[in-house]
Amino acid sequence: MLTKNTFIVLLLLVSVFLTGCWDQWELRDLSVVTGLAIDKGENDEFILTMQVINPSEIAAQEEGSGFTAAQNYETSASSIQEGFRKLTQQAPRRVLFSYCGTDHRGDRKDGLSNFLDHFYRDHEIRSDFFLLIARGESASDILSLLPPIEELTSVNLKHSLLYSENSYTAVKGVTLDDLFEDLATRGIDPVMEGVSTSGDVAIGKSIENRESVKPSAYLYVGHTGFFKADRFVGWLNEDEVKGYNYVMSENQDTPETLSCPNSGTFVVETQRIEPEITVHTDGSPTIDINIKIHSTLSEMNCEGIDIEKMESKQLMEGIMNDKVEALVNVAIQKSKEERVDIFGLGREIYREQPRLWKQLKGEWYSHLAEIPVHVNVNTEIVGSGDVNNTFNVRDYIDGD
Repeated sequence: MLTKNTFIVLLLLVSVFLTGCWDQWELRDLSVVTGLAIDKGENDEFILTMQVINPSEIAAQEEGSGFTAAQNYETSASSIQEGFRKLTQQAPRRVLFSYCGTDHRGDRKDGLSNFLDHFYRDHEIRSDFFLLIARGESASDILSLLPPIEELTSVNLKHSLLYSENSYTAVKGVTLDDLFEDLATRGIDPVMEGVSTSGDVAIGKSIENRESVKPSAYLYVGHTGFFKADRFVGWLNEDEVKGYNYVMSENQDTPETLSCPNSGTFVVETQRIEPEITVHTDGSPTIDINIKIHSTLSEMNCEGIDIEKMESKQLMEGIMNDKVEALVNVAIQKSKEERVDIFGLGREIYREQPRLWKQLKGEWYSHLAEIPVHVNVNTEIVGSGDVNNTFNVRDYIDGD
C-alpha cells in the first residue's frame, strides 16, 4: 500500500505532465493585434489593415526607443481568412487576435454578412470588440492616425467609445456580440457607431501630431449609422441618436441642456434610464414607449425659479419630459421614414404577441410606418448638488 508521502510525490510528478496546452505559443513568438481595418478594393477584394503592438516600445515605457508603439500591416485578398494568412508574410510573428479591441469597416455597400462569417466561426477571435464605420476616410487611414494621448489608435477609439457612450447620449458603442444578436433576432435592425477624422490627416499620420500642444488631427467618434438587416442605409443625426439611446440604453449618465421658463438654461443629468416598450392589440396594434428617468440638477441659470418649491421642481421635470419625448419621436419618425426597425418594435411584438407578428412579419416595414407609437416620459429630479437656487455673486458681495 502506498504511504502518504509516496502518494504526494506521485501526484506531483503526474501534475508536471498536465501543464501547458497543445496549441500554446510563447509571447515572444506572437504579434498581438489591437485593431483591424477592413476596406473594399478593386475587383471586390478586401483590403485588410491590422495594428500590431510593438512590444519593445511598450515595455520600455518612459525610456522608449523613439519608435511608435504599434505597426500597421496591410494586404489585399479575396476573403478575410486569406487576408489574415497573407498578413503573416509581413508580420514577423504569429498573429494573435484575442486582444483586438476595435474593427473598422470602410466600405458599406455590400452589406455586413460577407465579412462577418469568418469572425463568427474563428475560435481565436473574441466577439466583445467594438465595431465602427469609417466615415469620410478609409478605415486604413483612420487606423493609421496617431492620437495625441494614447499610444495606440485602436486603444484610443476603444476608450473613447467606453467613456462617451456612458456619459453622452449621442454615442452608441456596438460590439460584435451586439451585432450578431441583432442580425439573428426577428424584428430589429442594427446600428453601428461611426468614426471620422478632424484636421490634417497627412500630418495626423506622423509623429508630429503627438509633439504639438494643439494636434493637427483628431479621431472623432460619432454619427451613428443604421442598417436594414445587414445593409447600410444612412446616418442618424445627434438628436436622433439621443432619442434612440433614451429608449435602447439604460445606464446613461448624460447631461441634457434645457431652456428655463423665463430666460436662461438649466442642465439635468440622468443617472438611470428605465425604458419599457408595451404592445397593445385592441383592434389595431399600438405601441407605448414609457421611459422613467432618474436624474439630478447639475447646472441652474434660471431667473425667478426657487428649486426648493415643489412646483418649481415639477416644472423643470415637465420641461425635461417634453424634451426627451421630442427627441424620441424624432428618432421614431426617422425609423418609419427609412423603413428600418432600429428600436426593435417588431421584436417586442414577436415576444408579446407571436400570433400578431406572424401576420405582420411579411410586410413588417410597411406596417411599421403605420403603427401608432406613443411616447411617455417621467423624469424625477432627486438632487441639486451642493446648492439649490441659481448661484448669484451679488448675494455674496452684499453679504445678504
